Amino acid sequence: MAMALVAPAVQTQPIRLPPASSAASPLGAAPQCGSAALVGAFTAAFTMGFTRRMRGLQAGARELPAAPSELTKLYWEEYGAHLLLAITLTSACAMLSASTSPCLAGLAGALAVPIVIFQHDVRHLHHAGTTFEEKLSDVLVLVTGTCYGILPWSGVHVKHHAFTGSYQGAVVAPALRNGVPGMGDLDDLAGPLRHGNPFEPARRSSTLRALAAFLCILLTVSLFQGMFMLQSLVGPLQKDTRAANDRAVIYKGAALTMAHLCLGLYLLGPAAYMMYSIGMSACLTLLTAPVHDARGVSSDYSADGYYARQVAATANIAEHESPLIRYFMMGNDYHIEHHLWPRVPGMKKQQLSGYAKAFCAAQGLEYREVTLTEAWTHWADEAFRLAGQPYQPAPDFGSHRSSEK
Repeated sequence: MAMALVAPAVQTQPIRLPPASSAASPLGAAPQCGSAALVGAFTAAFTMGFTRRMRGLQAGARELPAAPSELTKLYWEEYGAHLLLAITLTSACAMLSASTSPCLAGLAGALAVPIVIFQHDVRHLHHAGTTFEEKLSDVLVLVTGTCYGILPWSGVHVKHHAFTGSYQGAVVAPALRNGVPGMGDLDDLAGPLRHGNPFEPARRSSTLRALAAFLCILLTVSLFQGMFMLQSLVGPLQKDTRAANDRAVIYKGAALTMAHLCLGLYLLGPAAYMMYSIGMSACLTLLTAPVHDARGVSSDYSADGYYARQVAATANIAEHESPLIRYFMMGNDYHIEHHLWPRVPGMKKQQLSGYAKAFCAAQGLEYREVTLTEAWTHWADEAFRLAGQPYQPAPDFGSHRSSEK
């Protein structure tokens, strides 16, 4: 159900991966038989194939080859060492915070981000609730509080993929209603200002304008984990006509989230738990915002198709080899690849980078990589720009009935 919003109705042909030892190919592995000419011919043929397939398609349509089946499988063993390290570091900082400073709980929350990334990767591939990876992801909710259940997934994350870069300024109430059409992409660091600044004096003064932009980003950076938990907790209170098994998932998500909250408050206390939540939220948001364009994508891209929007609205983090990026992002710093092939686990995204570049080149799309500093500067500039805009009331998303079942 969830992935139906993500997968456009286009015909795809699977990518045929060269042997693992072949690495001057677009995958970046070591050359096989030392033949650079063969690799060049392979890349040219790949690009030419895209061009030929594009002929005969409707104007503006984009076709993407399907990811090879061997890359669409997720096994917990591939994440095992990474998860163990994250759980160990998170637990150590959380325990130390009880005897030292609540600020260490904030560090513990930040160090738990790889666990959230693992849960995200699992949800993109599994929906039945029967695999070991899904059950492990559920258990890890006790650590993170982030349960990718019905509302947080289909109500928010699937819409992020379906309407990537379509920032409509929906921040709180619409985010809690599953299936509200037209509310766009909720993963927006500048969301509270998308409809302008209601305080006229703050628009005129550069200082107050900068303060409004700062407070907007501070709010969105701090509340990710808290809003995530709220979406799970309100699920059982919402009236809808979901099937019994979906209702069971909603109740399970609420129960796991409540168990995490009670455990966190008992072990850390209110002040330290608040720091834990803010630390996780800030770290995750400051690392995921850079892989999305701050200004969003205009409606003009709708005519160009789903994949053109994904490429235009996303970017990769340039510091792929940074130990911190490798620890926190676990391959999702290749975010263009993630939006083109969401069912490929983060650990394997790098293997598709050459193919993403070839696709972008064939379609005349820009394959962007940005540094964290550049991306954060773009978001700060965008928030400052929005803080100077006159306020325009948000559309009434609640007047629309959900079409998602």
